[in-house]
Amino acid sequence: DFVDGQPKAVWDRALMLRRILYPVMAYPAMKLWGFEAGGVGFNLLLSLAVFTGVSWWLWRRQGVRAALMGAWLLATYPGFAYWVGMPYMYAAIAPGALVLMIALTEIGESASFRRTLAWSAVMGVTYLAYDFAPIFLPATLGMLLWRRRWTEAVAAGVMGVLPLAAWLLMLRGVFGQGLENSNSAT
Repeated sequence: DFVDGQPKAVWDRALMLRRILYPVMAYPAMKLWGFEAGGVGFNLLLSLAVFTGVSWWLWRRQGVRAALMGAWLLATYPGFAYWVGMPYMYAAIAPGALVLMIALTEIGESASFRRTLAWSAVMGVTYLAYDFAPIFLPATLGMLLWRRRWTEAVAAGVMGVLPLAAWLLMLRGVFGQGLENSNSAT
């Protein structure tokens, strides 16, 4: 029994097992208020948190005008409006991509090894929400290598892969879950 007490036959090889971050974060709300109300409520909170965070980040870096422009762009972005009303993990795509974009920018502009490590850890955890790693991990490593930040590139690579690798090892070793499914087969 793994997913809400269901037998393995129900959840075996499910796509959500690899993309575990959203189900784990949304589970308490869905358990409390049901799949639809809890999922939509969680999506609203997630989108509001990322909207606020991105606006604050823009305000801190570029000022009020950039924050307002960014807020209007996010407010009218169809990716938020479309998925926020559906209790599915796809609602994490736009927020996750924005968090990863901020992390990539912060890593690129930071000269601190610790900040690179911290933002890379944020990226690694965010990779558990959706299949972001094939896009953002090469971008991060390429940027750091281009700037000859060799040690940081290695650290960013390890921190970026570590949460996903740990989770996949747990799926395989602890839960006896095969890593093949309809999505990974292609």
